Amino acid sequence: MGNVAFILSEEAYYGFRLVGFTHCFLCIDAVSTRRALSAVKNNQDISLVIIEKELMDLLTKDEKNELLLSESPFFFDINAKSARPYREELENFVKQAGVYIGGS
Repeated sequence: MGNVAFILSEEAYYGFRLVGFTHCFLCIDAVSTRRALSAVKNNQDISLVIIEKELMDLLTKDEKNELLLSESPFFFDINAKSARPYREELENFVKQAGVYIGGS
């Protein structure tokens, strides 16, 4: 079973940390987003990465395509300001993928 990681802006980061997610990366620009992406790609325990759409939009087209084609870890972008529509889809994916939410 793998872990889930979150790449988030400051607005969403603290909320996810307060809920108890341990693999959270705070990003403020393209440089910090790329640094977080490198960290999750190098962590064999992470199989699902939730990245805030606004941060994904900071990346080049080639970088976005690389993430969207990745199978390990799998990348899923969300609009953190209105994540409700994605909740059911994400919950189903997490169950099917066997991803552990808590992390350590």
